[in-house]
Amino acid sequence: MKELQYSKDIKEELNKVWNKGLILRQKLSINKDQIIIKFPYKIKLKQPASKDRVDNLDKIMDWCKHWKEQYDLFGKQKLNISIEYMPINDRILGKQELPAYIVVNDINSFIHYIKKEKEIKQFEEIVTVIFDECSNLLNLMNDKPFDFLKYDSKEWHKIIQVSVWIANNPNPNIYLRELEIPNVDTKFIEKHDGILKKVINFLLNKDEKDFATNNFEERYGFKRKPVTVHFRILDKDLAINGLTDLEIPIEDFARLNISVKKAFIIENKITGLSFPNVKSAIVIFGLGFGLDRLKKCGWLNNLELYYWGDLDTNGFVMLDQFRSYFPKAKSMLMTSEIVKEHKDMWVKEEKQSIRELTHLTADEANTYKELKENKHTNNLRLEQERINFSFVKEFLNSL
Repeated sequence: MKELQYSKDIKEELNKVWNKGLILRQKLSINKDQIIIKFPYKIKLKQPASKDRVDNLDKIMDWCKHWKEQYDLFGKQKLNISIEYMPINDRILGKQELPAYIVVNDINSFIHYIKKEKEIKQFEEIVTVIFDECSNLLNLMNDKPFDFLKYDSKEWHKIIQVSVWIANNPNPNIYLRELEIPNVDTKFIEKHDGILKKVINFLLNKDEKDFATNNFEERYGFKRKPVTVHFRILDKDLAINGLTDLEIPIEDFARLNISVKKAFIIENKITGLSFPNVKSAIVIFGLGFGLDRLKKCGWLNNLELYYWGDLDTNGFVMLDQFRSYFPKAKSMLMTSEIVKEHKDMWVKEEKQSIRELTHLTADEANTYKELKENKHTNNLRLEQERINFSFVKEFLNSL
């Protein structure tokens, strides 16, 4: 027998309609002549086949009783929901009436039956704010009504203020911190940057594809926090006004004029801070996957470059990336021998790379292959800070 439908099943059907945004669009009613969902709204109930009625008589009678009780409940809850019955003339049961349609007669009964009163109240408050402050956003609201329900009317007041200001002030060339919008701070913008982008793009009549970056500041012409490079001068004779540990904007680093012959590029900050002194050398550290910022620094091509990363598959990905910018760069302590010497220090790499790398030497490629194919152990990772410092000193003495 077909599965009979009960009130919970009808509510599921009505919730599917709700999830399409039809009720919200009907409430918004931008075009008064457009009928988005027609009332009365009928849902047809699955009917038991005649061959099933005798064998499942008790079940069918309980089903009919359920809907009679539901109809009484509709009345008590003052819901304008009715039930249409279908007459049957069964050779065993005789003349009977079975519930055939659940009929929701108006939009408010629809809303109350699936308990969406809170959402509708919030939606109507948002509509009022938008109508008063930026009515052309109602078209966006009609397209994406649930995007608007993610925030309350107070938040929407701020979202509109920020969006309208940015739309009216292209490329302001100030920091977000300098925006003078009442009760709006940078944390609000950071938290709401997704919906702000949608609203600003709508106001500017632009699509995502019209922007080269996903970064909020870059996209709308705000100043960004400078991208910096942290480095140490390993030769005290080359200190800059007595300073050997510096972090400066990448633009300044790209213009740096310092008489060094070697540069070591490493991942770990603490290792960089504790790196031994080396004549005519600097160490650059803490870049991670931000190695691309060094591309602007053409003067590095004139130095002996050594890259030292973690001994895991992603460490070799970064080595490969660095060498794509600086083809003459060499690796440091990224060998199978170092891996084997530190077995007690192995940890697990969460997500291994399976990329094909094209800028590794034969030995590096072999070590990468061993890690990728789990020759030593599954997902092996040897972090550079776990490597005994005596190996670092031995390597530096060999240069």
